[in-house]
Amino acid sequence: MNHNSSINLFHQSLMAMNTRMDLLFWGATPEGSKMTYREIAVSIEKLERLISRYHPKAELYQVNQRAYQQPLVISAALFDILEQCFDFFQKTEGYFDISLGKIYHEYKHHHKLASDEQAAQFKDRVLLNREDHSIILATADIELDLGGIGKGIALEQIAQILSKYDIQNAFISFGGSSILTRGRHPHGDYWPFSLSNEKHHFQCPLNDDSISVSQSLVEQTNSEHIIDPKTHAVVDRPITVIVKAKNPIHSEVLSTTLVAAPPEQHASLARAFRDTEYWVF
Repeated sequence: MNHNSSINLFHQSLMAMNTRMDLLFWGATPEGSKMTYREIAVSIEKLERLISRYHPKAELYQVNQRAYQQPLVISAALFDILEQCFDFFQKTEGYFDISLGKIYHEYKHHHKLASDEQAAQFKDRVLLNREDHSIILATADIELDLGGIGKGIALEQIAQILSKYDIQNAFISFGGSSILTRGRHPHGDYWPFSLSNEKHHFQCPLNDDSISVSQSLVEQTNSEHIIDPKTHAVVDRPITVIVKAKNPIHSEVLSTTLVAAPPEQHASLARAFRDTEYWVF
C-alpha cells in the first residue's frame, strides 16, 4: 500500500475472480479509505461464493451440478442475477448467452467444440420460476458461466461501496480490461485511459464512468476466445471492442455482445443500452 499524505493517496491490490484488481483512492481520510477497501474485499469474496462456476462451494457451481431436469431453489441474490442475464439475452437479440459454459470450456481447454443443438439458446435451455426462485437446466450439457458479466457486477457493487463511504475520486482496474472511475485524477480533470496495439492508439477521458475491453484475437494462441451464441462457433475474426458506460454491468455485457455479433448489427444492439459509447478495432 502506498500513502501520500498531501492528497491522502491510497493504493492497494487484491486477487479477485482469478484476476488482479488495483484500487486507487485519493482525497478521503486514510481511515475511510481503509474501511472502503476492507468492505470491497469482503464484498468481492462473497460475490465469488455466489457466481463462480469453478469453486465447489459456490452457488452457481451447485446449480450446474444439480439443476438438470429438476427444480433447484436458489438464493434471491443469484436468481436476480440470472433474471438480469435473461433480460440481457433478450436485449442483445441472443448474443449475450450465459448458458454456453460447457461449450466455451471445451474449446478453451481442448480446442474443440462440444456437440450441441445449434438452435438451443438461453430461453430454451434455462427455466426460471419467480414464484419459488427455482431453476431447471433443460439438458445435461448446460453449464452457466457468468464470466461475461461477473466483473461488471463486482464493479457495480464497488460503486455502491464508494458512495457509502463518500469516496469521490477513485480508479479501479480489474485485470486492466474492466475499469471503474469516480471523480478525477489528482493531477488532472479526468482519469486518462489508453489502449494501444500495432495499428491503433485509443485514448479516452473518464470521470464517473466505466470501461470494458473485450477481444477475440484468433491469431494469438493465448488469447481469449468468444463463442457466437447463434452458431456455437468461435468468433474467427480479430476484433477489439471498447465500451464506455455509466453502468459497469452495461459496459461489460455490451463489449462481450459486440465481439460475438456481426459488425452490421453493432449499432442497433448498442442503441438498446443507454448512456454508452463504443469503439471497434
